[in-house]
Amino acid sequence: MRKAIKNILFISLFVSFLFSCQREKKDDNTEKLNAYLESVSRRDSKVLSKVLVVPVDKGCGFCVNKIIEFLKVFNVPDETAIILTGSNDTLVGNFISENGLSDFDSLLKDGQNFFFLNQLSFLTPVLYQKNGGSWSSLDLVPINVEKSLFNLFFSKNSNPLVDTFYTLKVSGKIADVDSVKSQFSVRLSSVQGFGVDSTFTVSHGMRQVFGRNLSEGVILQKDAQSFFYYTYVLNDSMSAVATRNMPQFNR
Repeated sequence: MRKAIKNILFISLFVSFLFSCQREKKDDNTEKLNAYLESVSRRDSKVLSKVLVVPVDKGCGFCVNKIIEFLKVFNVPDETAIILTGSNDTLVGNFISENGLSDFDSLLKDGQNFFFLNQLSFLTPVLYQKNGGSWSSLDLVPINVEKSLFNLFFSKNSNPLVDTFYTLKVSGKIADVDSVKSQFSVRLSSVQGFGVDSTFTVSHGMRQVFGRNLSEGVILQKDAQSFFYYTYVLNDSMSAVATRNMPQFNR
C-alpha cells in the first residue's frame, strides 16, 4: 500500500513538474515575442493578436510557398504581423526580391535570426496567437498549413468566390465561352486532341476573377487547392506564350 502511495505521489509530482516547465517556457516565449514586437513593429504591439513567423532559409518549402501565394492574393489583416526571419539581411532581402514581395510594406524583416536563436521557430513557419496575455504557438506543416492560412487571411462570409476558386480544377483548351443567364459556360477541349470535351460553368464574379483569360483558343490550367493558374496563348502548332496568373479578390 505504501509503495503504491509513493508511486502515485511520484507520478503526481512528475506531471506537475512537466506542466510547470511547459508553463515557464510559454511565459518565456511570450516575453521574448512581446519584446521583439515592441522594438520593431510600427504598430502598437497590443493590437496584434496573430504573428506569423516565416523562416526563409530552412525547411518546409511547400509551407513557405503557400504563405507567399496567400500573401499575393490577400491583404495582411490589421491584427496580424508577418515576420520573415533568416540568417542575415542579405538572405532575407534576396527572398523578398525573388518572390516579388518588395512592395509589401507590412512585412517585418528579421535578418539577425532572432527567432531561431531564441527558440521561437525552427524548421517550419510558426503561427503565434494571443490568448489573454500570452502567446500560443502552432507549427505550420503540410497537413495544416492551408487551413491555417485560410483562417488567418480569409473569412468565408466576406467573399464566397474565394473558396470556390481555390478548389476549382480545370485543364484544357477553351473551345467556347457562352453567357447563360447569371453564369458563363466554358467548354474545354482536350489539349492533346483526344478525349471528351468538358464544360464547366462559372458565375459572373468568377468571370471577373479570371478576367480576359477566359477566351477561345487559350489553354487554361489550374490545380485544386491553389490560387495560381496558367494560361497558354498559342503562337502556332509548336509554341505558346505561357503566363502565370493570380486572382485578385481583396486587393
